[in-house]
Amino acid sequence: MIDPGSGERAQSEALGTVLLLGLIVSGVAILGVVGTTALNDTQKQVGTERAINSMTLFDSRAALVGLGDADTQSVTFGTGAGSYEVRPDAGRITVTHYNYSKEKRTETMYNESLGALVFMSGETEIAYQGGGVWRRGANGGSLLLSPPEFHYRSATLALPIVRLANTDIDAASGGPRAVVRPGERARNVFPNSSGTPDGSSEIGAPYDPNAAGNELPYDNPIRNGTVRITVESRYYLGWARYFNQRTDGDIEIYKNNQSVQLTLETVGGSVGDFAMPLDGNSLSVQGIASTHPVTDFELTLNPDGHYGNMHWSLYADEGDEGFEAHFQSSNPGKCKSGSFDGELRLSVYYFNDTGSDYIHEEWRNETIDPNTNADVSVSCPSGELTVDLLGDVTMTYDDIEAMPGVSGSSNKWYFGSQITSESITGPTKTLDVHGVDPGQRDVGETAKLGFLVTHYMGLLGPQYDLTVTDGPGGSSRVDESTSTGTLSFGSTTSAEYLTYLHITENEIDIELD
Repeated sequence: MIDPGSGERAQSEALGTVLLLGLIVSGVAILGVVGTTALNDTQKQVGTERAINSMTLFDSRAALVGLGDADTQSVTFGTGAGSYEVRPDAGRITVTHYNYSKEKRTETMYNESLGALVFMSGETEIAYQGGGVWRRGANGGSLLLSPPEFHYRSATLALPIVRLANTDIDAASGGPRAVVRPGERARNVFPNSSGTPDGSSEIGAPYDPNAAGNELPYDNPIRNGTVRITVESRYYLGWARYFNQRTDGDIEIYKNNQSVQLTLETVGGSVGDFAMPLDGNSLSVQGIASTHPVTDFELTLNPDGHYGNMHWSLYADEGDEGFEAHFQSSNPGKCKSGSFDGELRLSVYYFNDTGSDYIHEEWRNETIDPNTNADVSVSCPSGELTVDLLGDVTMTYDDIEAMPGVSGSSNKWYFGSQITSESITGPTKTLDVHGVDPGQRDVGETAKLGFLVTHYMGLLGPQYDLTVTDGPGGSSRVDESTSTGTLSFGSTTSAEYLTYLHITENEIDIELD
């Protein structure tokens, strides 16, 4: 039995005191470590926020210098954790025009380094590059803090490239001052039709000066092919997000070399005068606007002997959407005693199966007299048939399969199987899509040919092919090789298209002190 007043109790109390003191000392040490870590994190955060504010200010000052509104500007960065570095070779921008010719040639319009001014704190980077400010985290992702000099609107891209003219790496820590001085400013890259040819298919004006038929000047509007802007950068994901915000172009991201590619389709624009495609061949419509864009559409068709039993169409087949304008002549379909002997019949068909509500609309006129009609006429004795597809021919909303002279066989139209299997049982569904549309039409009601053609061609846009079919079978009645046409239309301004391009190079020099 232990005596409560014995020395063993005293030893137990002493041991408890030692343990308590140990716990207190350990707690203080832990608090010290945690407090130091928290303080360091706070200091880093404060330093990063200061760098963001300073870099954004630097961005605006650098723009003044680079774009020609000031000679020299400076910014003093706040003190704190982190360091600054000028990297002349950081990042690269390339602008390339692909497939600008029938031979699928390529022209590199611009290919230069961008350079960067970078703040580093741990694994965080705040960088000025290409006229923008970017933040890169430990996981490699990057965010846009201030937009670069990239301005896209209404199919026009203005690209005043701001790049570093520095040749050496410069570094500083603490609270350095950055001085920005101008280099060469506003050097015209594109358009630049007076540029000196460099004798190659790469950079130089005009395009490919040594290739006959491909001496395109560096001039607007951009025609044919695609234009691709490629940015190689540690901040490529931020560039990709910015491109995605500003355009609907095709964006490809390549993690292996830290790059992003933005591809914009060029707008081919009005076709103008054209030689009629042969049977089965097509006329390309590129970049047509969506709201009644056609301003001129005329056909001049020459007979292959005569027009008797003629079945001739222009059609566009986009899979789930299509359009066909079909021309048919009664017999004998030829000039006789100075006038055309026969009637011309015209039908227009449109369908769209892209939505939940299937659309098919059919229009017809089977009593066109080409001797008296100003929009569909035949010149005798040559037999030349002239059609103004924007004319005032009255078209009736009704089944075209029942037209005299065309019933009985689906092979007289390109979309014959659909036309013969569908019946018009209710009103139209598309004639209120555009602001200038007159409203829906019911069976038996009318509309002008010109309205219908530009309406449906706008719905089909922005690009498709108009294909010629002359049949059925081998019963050709039009000599396409001597026939012609004219097609003019307004161009789209959709955000994946490019009509006008403006590139300038603007150099700045950054000095840290």
